[in-house]
Amino acid sequence: MNEDSSPHDAEMVPLSTALTPAPAVANPAAPPAVNEEQLADRILQIIMTKTAEHRATNGAMPMPQGLVPPEKMYGRATAIPPEIGQPNTQSLWKFFVSGLLGEVKLVMRMYFDPRYRLSRVAQIGVPAILGMFLLNYLLFNYTCALPILPQFAERLMYIPLSIGLYKILVREIARYREVLAYLARYG
Repeated sequence: MNEDSSPHDAEMVPLSTALTPAPAVANPAAPPAVNEEQLADRILQIIMTKTAEHRATNGAMPMPQGLVPPEKMYGRATAIPPEIGQPNTQSLWKFFVSGLLGEVKLVMRMYFDPRYRLSRVAQIGVPAILGMFLLNYLLFNYTCALPILPQFAERLMYIPLSIGLYKILVREIARYREVLAYLARYG
């Protein structure tokens, strides 16, 4: 034995040789060949036995019963419902437009609902951002003498203004929906 090798190295067998089946020997005393399912069941039984012994010696909880097969939990599917696998009859564009129009109607309803008080950010921020849109348009279109720079700078300024307006309105709509749910529940 080498000085570098440990006692466990002598017991180690390469994985490729451990997984290859042994050549068939015509020994009448050898046990009959087993199929893969029987072998897997035997290995699983050994693992469960060793785990139960380990848990018993270490004071762990008893061995769980195992996983429940899906058929036992959910039942066997006899037929696929007609909704599954059917193409969506409503187009994505109609879905987007209807959602967008619903949000716009909710914003209008929110601003004119006497039961709902807007937050200070929505009271001041939305008109301020809309004023900045107008100021941006007037500043770049009527004060700059260069031909291309104003259009580019104007559209570049629309990006942060639009994001700010969107963030304010989305938070306010979420707050308004919570208030509507509260009013529906408690009057």
